[in-house]
Amino acid sequence: LLNRWCLHRYRSLRICFIPLQTAIANRPVTLVFTQANAYHSAPKRGGLAPILISLSRDILTQPSDLTGSPMKVVVTDCNFASFEQEQTVCDRNGFNLEIHQCKTAEEVLAVAADADALFVQYAPIPREVLAGLKNCKMIVRYGIGVDTIDLEAAKEHGIAICNVPDYGVEEVADHAAALTLALARQLPYFDSSIRGQEWPSTARIAMHSFSDMRFTVIGAGRIGRCTLDRMRAFGCKLGAYDLLVSAEDLAAIGFAKMELDE
Repeated sequence: LLNRWCLHRYRSLRICFIPLQTAIANRPVTLVFTQANAYHSAPKRGGLAPILISLSRDILTQPSDLTGSPMKVVVTDCNFASFEQEQTVCDRNGFNLEIHQCKTAEEVLAVAADADALFVQYAPIPREVLAGLKNCKMIVRYGIGVDTIDLEAAKEHGIAICNVPDYGVEEVADHAAALTLALARQLPYFDSSIRGQEWPSTARIAMHSFSDMRFTVIGAGRIGRCTLDRMRAFGCKLGAYDLLVSAEDLAAIGFAKMELDE
């Protein structure tokens, strides 16, 4: 298998759905998708990702082999400041990269009907768009969730859907921890009081030491665990409620298994 694309912004890639076999130019081609680590150092926060597409060597050796023209990669929409990495990889492999800011399904079809691959952030990809993508082999979501894409329709049309499971994990954990600290120390109350020309001498409710508190997350996935790690630094007792993670697994990483009513 020949690794064809490696767009370097994220540290890892998970293929969510559909082991895929389809046909290109009346010949079967198997698309093999692999969870992969970046081939270079990426910012710890994530950035955009290594997207690894492996195509059979005898089917696709050059981007222009099947159609006589370079493969077309379309970024439907994105709020990143730079696309230098995508452009570098596409230039190296002879792909044409187009960058748009589509807001509607109609806008997506207008620019991507003949695209071989899409990168999507917020643009909707419903069934009618997927039906109109005549050459598309895969769609990569700039993010974790894929709720903006009709997965069943993608499967019907033989289009692989990929996500980036570590997108924004640390940023969300940072924000959750920051809000927790603000509430625990009652910063909104003190802020509004001082802005109202008051100087409260006591908190509205009892303020406890973090070492006397238990911080618990509902859902011990990447973001939940990352948030727990941040709160560990403040001396909190740590717990997690998660139907899919055992007490033993949580204990192994220093978290107590909690029930929802606790």
